[in-house]
Amino acid sequence: MKQENENIFGMVSLGSQNDIGKEFGVDSLEKACFAIKSGVTKQVDLGILTADNSDPSYFLGTASLGLGVTVNRYMENFVRKYPTLTRFEFIKPVLEIFGIYDAFSAKEVPTQLTLKYGNESFLNNFSLVVFNNTSFYAGGKKLNPDTTPYDGLLDCCYITSESFSRFLKIYSLYLKGKHTEEKDVKLIRASEFKIVSKEGVEIQTDGEIRGQYKEIDLSVKPKALRVIVHPTYAGGR
Repeated sequence: MKQENENIFGMVSLGSQNDIGKEFGVDSLEKACFAIKSGVTKQVDLGILTADNSDPSYFLGTASLGLGVTVNRYMENFVRKYPTLTRFEFIKPVLEIFGIYDAFSAKEVPTQLTLKYGNESFLNNFSLVVFNNTSFYAGGKKLNPDTTPYDGLLDCCYITSESFSRFLKIYSLYLKGKHTEEKDVKLIRASEFKIVSKEGVEIQTDGEIRGQYKEIDLSVKPKALRVIVHPTYAGGR
């Protein structure tokens, strides 16, 4: 990224969720190989994370805090203990619910954060904060329904539910794409965000937990990366 070169990024999407692969039509080995052979590309935005004045790191899909981190860790621990069970598709949503319950029970969420964007700044208790650069999150679902990696903006969805039962209701609506009208769900679109935490908060990008920080800056670099996409992919037109 620092060299501003014209390298082309291709991917073979073999992760457990494949959200980035779904975005670009390459969510299976066969589709990815066909796309790489075809050589069709799109110029897409790239998310930038700078935490506690560290060097920037980049993400193509999403950044998340709160339940995004705790549920991911819960599922990773389960996979390490019971690797053969994860081949069953039904286990993933079950693990998500158990992970959400575990986080609320352990009082890992909600967490108090200050969220800043544009001229806005407010303090609140957040159970989940997600910043989307690409459309899909947590296994192909759309938390921010209108996200596109071509507009030079990040889409933020935050949820302020303070109990497991309330969050579970939102989760059930989220699975149906009907969560956006709930009073404790907010959608924001901006080119830059800042998160401040007195105690420090963990953040993950594209499924990888990056660490715990007190100040986190998120921004977007427009059309920063040329990505190989499936020939039938219609995004960015």
